[in-house]
Amino acid sequence: MRRPPLVSGGLVRRTGLAPTVGWLLRTNRVLSPITDLRRASRFAPAFGGGSWPHGPVSESRVSRWESGFTPVPHAAVRRYEELLLLPPNTLVAPLDNLYRYVAAAEPLRLTLCRDTLPDDPSEGLDNLLDLAVAAAPLTGGQWDDLTAALVADPRIRLVPSASWSTITDRLVAEMVMSDGVDWLQRHEALNRLLAHPVGCQAAIDSCASLARDRENQVFIETVCALEATGHPDAARHVFAQLRDPTHQRARVGALLAAMRKLTVGHFTEEQVADLVPLVVDLLADRDTAHLAAQLAAGLPLDRDRRYRQFLARHRTPVTTPPDTLSRQQTLAARIAYAASAEATHDQVLRADPILPVLVEDTLFHPSPDVRLYTRFLVAATPYRAALAAALANELGGGRLRHDPALAEAILDSLRILGDRRQQPLVERLAIADGVPTAVRVSAAHAVGHLGDGVARTVVEHAAARLAGPPDGTGGDRPVLEAIIYSLGINGRDDLLRELATDPRLPATARRSASWWLDRPAYVRRSASR
Repeated sequence: MRRPPLVSGGLVRRTGLAPTVGWLLRTNRVLSPITDLRRASRFAPAFGGGSWPHGPVSESRVSRWESGFTPVPHAAVRRYEELLLLPPNTLVAPLDNLYRYVAAAEPLRLTLCRDTLPDDPSEGLDNLLDLAVAAAPLTGGQWDDLTAALVADPRIRLVPSASWSTITDRLVAEMVMSDGVDWLQRHEALNRLLAHPVGCQAAIDSCASLARDRENQVFIETVCALEATGHPDAARHVFAQLRDPTHQRARVGALLAAMRKLTVGHFTEEQVADLVPLVVDLLADRDTAHLAAQLAAGLPLDRDRRYRQFLARHRTPVTTPPDTLSRQQTLAARIAYAASAEATHDQVLRADPILPVLVEDTLFHPSPDVRLYTRFLVAATPYRAALAAALANELGGGRLRHDPALAEAILDSLRILGDRRQQPLVERLAIADGVPTAVRVSAAHAVGHLGDGVARTVVEHAAARLAGPPDGTGGDRPVLEAIIYSLGINGRDDLLRELATDPRLPATARRSASWWLDRPAYVRRSASR
């Protein structure tokens, strides 16, 4: 099938990838707490050394990188991290994922060019492979090195062939339990293996196998990961979850994957035709109608006369109505100004024209992928804490009553941007009376990403509300399931054990808690490294 032009959306579509990357680097330098390095005239002379083996750089070269006129190599991004005392991979991980997403095709090469790989890619590979198959702890950085070496020389063959499955099974298992930069690195590592000429089959099978497991607790990203490869088996598994999903969240993941695969041309003409009646059915389902409408927007209206008028009525508008767009832009500008005023040390970035666009994309962009990658991009800057505080402030003032969709978008953003300072507010929302169920579910999912653990009182309150009918019906069931997810991400085994053995709870809730406890210990240890 002929591939339609890719519209990556968001800031990258409007300004280009290189200027976006340059903005990330410049923002981190100019807002760095290391005041001596805020000026390029002092930053450039210090650049030589560390991960940058190419000697000194000029001030003009730094300027070209940060303005987007010159591509930035991997070693330079690493050197920014070192000089600005950022944790390793703070900048590399989001850029690796962003580059690959914009590339669209499934490139085997590393799109954030590694110019410092060893001449022999197998150097050190054997040790990393031994760690991966021996159930030893692996960090996100080691997954990065392992998959970078495999991609650098696709002729490398693993013996026995089962090693591919061992590696990809473990990688997927760690990815669904990890968070933040740890998740980004494993997500990129999986994308690399999904593009590998040999490893792709094992990677597809690992995702599909976990998605078919009805006891699995993380469905969306497991199925959605299949968007990264054009292999026919990936499309087959996506269609299977659209037709007969293991879980409603698996169908959501399949819809997200289908949007991307349709955009980049992974589906054949016959598969696009098969997609039309499926989308029509999903448009009638309240739980999937919104995503199905977005998928319908990408379907050709001349595909099937029987559905043409129906699809035309339900296609999501390509453009946002002017009055809605104006309200969104006004809100984004207000949040961006509050964050900028808090984070900036002087007037240099006070009028940053990029930040309001990023805030707008973080909250309102129709593509879940664009929202996700934008949140990670902003989280990699000194704006992060101030932006999280400004977003949390917006949850007051009647937003929950008058605009629950915005409240959900803010809570989903706080999963990536927030920290323990927003945890008490989000915990209160998860169990509050009079708050829409969808908002409480978003809060319950977010709380596990904000601090060191979920408060016992929150768990007890949610469990008490659900205790009663053995079938676990009612609006509180998804809230408790989301809280169990947060406990799993946090590694709160004590509370998980209590829920797994609580006779008041429905069997589904007890099994959900048990699933997290049953994950291999080495997977759980590695997922947070």
